[in-house]
Amino acid sequence: MDNADLETLKLVPGRLNPRFSPTTTEYNVLLSSAATQVRVECLTSDSGASYQIKGAGGERTVPLKEGANPVVIEVSAPDGTIKNYTITVTKLAANLAELSNLNLNPGRLDRAYQKKISEYYATLGWAVNQVTVKPVKQDPKMTVDIDGNPPETPIQLQSMETTVKVNVTSPDKSNTKVYTLNLLKEDTGYRPETKSDLICGICSSLVQCPRKLLQCSHSFCTVCLSVSQRTDKRCPTCGAPPPATPPFDEIDSALRDKVLTIEVDCFYCNKSVNSSELLQHAVECPERLVECPTCCQDVKHSTLEHTDCTTSCKLCGQKYLSSEEALHSKMCLQGSSLPNIELTGHKVNLSDWEKKLRVDTADDFKELYESGEKHEKEYHKVRNTSSDVSDVKKKLESAATAYANAIAANPKSSKAHCRLGVIMEEIHHVQDLMAKGKEQKVDASAANKEAKDSSKLEEIDAICQLHGVAATASLSEKLKAIDQEYHSLKAKGDSFKADRVQELYVWKSKQASTAEMISLNAGSDETFLGKAGRKYEDGVSLEPSSYSSNYLLGWSYLRQLKFEDAATRFRVCLGAKPLFKHVKFLLGIALSQCSDEGTKSEATGYLKEGIVSYQHWISCLKRDGASGDPQMVAETEFSLYKPQYLMGFIYLADVTSAKEEKRKLLQSVVYLVPRILQTMQQRGETYLSIEAVMFTAMDKMLSIVDKSEIQTFCKRLSGLLSKSPGSTNKKLLELQAETCKKCVFAETNNGQSLAVFGEALLALFEMTGKKPLLKEAEQCFRAAIQVEGKVIASKSVPEQVKAMQWYKEMTAPKTKSPPPAANKGAPARGGIAKRGAATRGAARGGAATRGAAGRGAARGAAASRGRGAARGAARGGAAGATKAPVKCEHSKSKEEVKPSSPEPASSETETGPVNEKSVGPRLGLAKVLSLAEGDNVEERKVLYNEVIELESGLHDAYIELGELCRGTMQAVDVYCKFPFSEELSFDDAYIFGEMVQILMKLEEYDDPRLEKSLIGYGSVMGWNSLENYVKKLENVYKTALLRNVYCAVNKKSADDSDVQQYFKFKLW
Repeated sequence: MDNADLETLKLVPGRLNPRFSPTTTEYNVLLSSAATQVRVECLTSDSGASYQIKGAGGERTVPLKEGANPVVIEVSAPDGTIKNYTITVTKLAANLAELSNLNLNPGRLDRAYQKKISEYYATLGWAVNQVTVKPVKQDPKMTVDIDGNPPETPIQLQSMETTVKVNVTSPDKSNTKVYTLNLLKEDTGYRPETKSDLICGICSSLVQCPRKLLQCSHSFCTVCLSVSQRTDKRCPTCGAPPPATPPFDEIDSALRDKVLTIEVDCFYCNKSVNSSELLQHAVECPERLVECPTCCQDVKHSTLEHTDCTTSCKLCGQKYLSSEEALHSKMCLQGSSLPNIELTGHKVNLSDWEKKLRVDTADDFKELYESGEKHEKEYHKVRNTSSDVSDVKKKLESAATAYANAIAANPKSSKAHCRLGVIMEEIHHVQDLMAKGKEQKVDASAANKEAKDSSKLEEIDAICQLHGVAATASLSEKLKAIDQEYHSLKAKGDSFKADRVQELYVWKSKQASTAEMISLNAGSDETFLGKAGRKYEDGVSLEPSSYSSNYLLGWSYLRQLKFEDAATRFRVCLGAKPLFKHVKFLLGIALSQCSDEGTKSEATGYLKEGIVSYQHWISCLKRDGASGDPQMVAETEFSLYKPQYLMGFIYLADVTSAKEEKRKLLQSVVYLVPRILQTMQQRGETYLSIEAVMFTAMDKMLSIVDKSEIQTFCKRLSGLLSKSPGSTNKKLLELQAETCKKCVFAETNNGQSLAVFGEALLALFEMTGKKPLLKEAEQCFRAAIQVEGKVIASKSVPEQVKAMQWYKEMTAPKTKSPPPAANKGAPARGGIAKRGAATRGAARGGAATRGAAGRGAARGAAASRGRGAARGAARGGAAGATKAPVKCEHSKSKEEVKPSSPEPASSETETGPVNEKSVGPRLGLAKVLSLAEGDNVEERKVLYNEVIELESGLHDAYIELGELCRGTMQAVDVYCKFPFSEELSFDDAYIFGEMVQILMKLEEYDDPRLEKSLIGYGSVMGWNSLENYVKKLENVYKTALLRNVYCAVNKKSADDSDVQQYFKFKLW
């Protein structure tokens, strides 16, 4: 009787945004300037309900005027309940000359399209010769041309910079708007540069297409900066916070012009060429690499006409390089020298997940297999046209069902098992690369108390003992045991204990690197990668010599860090396809990590050859784009999204003795990673894995760079680590702490380095609960505050630094002993895992609970915030302790940084940049004090007040200071001092929510700040968020207050007839 929902609703013409749902009451529709009216077509859910279109005089057709046209459908239920659906129909003006979007192919704009911005830049690969501009018109009646040519006309790129004009004319021809596109071409790859003012502060290469940050004038490659700024707009070099409003950066024309005038060496012929002419030279260079059509190897263009490069095997019929006859004779699948390639110890069994996929259907294997292939083709079509992950997954799930049924019809079909595995792996990649969420266990609140950690360790040891895993076993073995216990309890229906075990798994898994976590996922039957691996093993068991089965299984083993097993599979692949370059590279990667020293020489040869092929493939990809038929990720040859290829560079660097060659390999990784990450939209497992490879390379570089560069590289790595997205990870935090330690040792008076070091130590304490870390974090923050106003390069050492144990050890007289292992802080194979603000950025407010690492229990307000206290240090200035005086790397020469112990202060007056006052160390110190024992409330209040003086718009300072006065009017006084802007944010809503909660609890209904707080909170969170407060105010007859708040939140006039009717209904 009270059902006032609509069952259907649509507008003709027009499309509702969002899609219609009975529970959604507000929609938007955009129509061209030619539209004169719209027709409403709807149907009520209850046949006894009725509806009317307000202002239409009983008609379904509504006339339109330029601008916004609200269309309200009032639905009346049989019992009189009324529900309004509002559609805002916007008719475009006839004199409008603006695009709704602007795209490039290939490439992308340097910033998301905005109607107010008319000039854009795009950075393209060195070998891109033409692009297509794709303008999207708001109104079909608009006319658009590209430099006088029709839209989507290919634009030829002749130099390093091409300017394109996009001209838009309004439907009535009265207005024209011009969009300017500056298309910039990058160099061919990493290029070393000795002049510090020409080096990018992120990729350490010659800066390419430089952009300058407005807050500090530091410049970086356009690509590097765009990736760095995705999660944190602070400067990667000095940590300076961005301006309050865009734009945040601009093209550094002076630096770009300087780069274009220098001489650089061609990658292929080493000939010195002017930078502005390099790209054209590279395309025409006679020594450039091309693929030989006969042997498919990468050869110099000048030697392309070589003959007799291949020979056909008399046994297997495959072609192989004439120079590799002996090698092929050992790997030929028909030869007698090939070792046993059968997969021993594996049986083809039907898994529970596979049973669930099957349905009762026809038993014709061919028909079922072809059905799976048909669904695969549909998937590729949907993948290219739809951004809806659910639509894409449905096609894959249909293919999985078809292949599972095909296996039921013919269990001995190797190709059916492998196809099902390929589909499982593809689902993983779709979720990881397309979906905002990724396949992982739900995170639990982080524990930061030593007692709790000890208790968890005891529980984990008991679970491991139950499953036959020793206390000294590896982390991966322990996690597998915990996972087995979790699923065992779930199977028994003991969900309470299962949830506890899951929490233990999450807590313990944070100690794993990204590579270890991928290994665990790839080996677990509960993940799509694990399911895929089982199917690949089934395929190889049924057909041991199949190239495709062994290739897929080899990749699965590589992900699981089973390098010996992976090498065996890739040897089979190389025997089946001797000319496949990517297989040689993969075999080299696997052999380089095997324990057999006899394979190192073979691995080195494959790695060298593979790296050349991989770099050439990237160049061709940039030039020509993806070619051929669409492929599943599992079946691709070279790929940007498989970090193992990048690890191949690092593995080769590990066995290379020549310092310059080692550095070049590591720098190539650091150069490539930002350019790969730029192509990825979601920061999932793949993104973090690739990013981790860059951290690994940079960490290894610290052991080989010159002494004068150590400080620069430490700062660079530390800055990038602090901006890494994802959840906190112990290995990553340890790497950052180790890097920051080197920074502080090189410059003991650098306030920025001290503050970032303190932040890393604080994060480690929150994870491990080790009290010495908290003490050292406090010393770092106090030292950072103490050195404010002092010269950064001062040789004096702060007392707090002298007191640290690590500093005492590093400055103690050295005794004759074996030198420490190089690269002490280097991560395990495969890189370091992700790090972000998970333990430090728990949501503030209502439903979201905050872990022990935060500030205690959940707050009462419903506004959920994603910023935590410790993150405030980074955001407010832990990374920005030396904002103004620090000069850009590009504007000063390298200064030699002596790694020895700093000497006492000189009697002469020290000069140079000084540490400015910063909020970062104060926020960090206040956080430390909140976790330490003793009464330190007053000191924390002083620190937060100092933060407010330095940066009045920092939410965290007010929130923390207000919490120290929790529940009192003094807290309201603190919150009221915050300078709210006209455009309110969720952080603003949180502060308003705190004031509302306190004033309502203390029954201060007549306090004028209550009305302002209710309006501010409701404006952001919506009128419904005030429901409980409204009821309480109704009970005390504060109707005037309620009327004012209702009108302000809903942006309506009190004189509006509908509002008056609502007030009467509510008895206000």
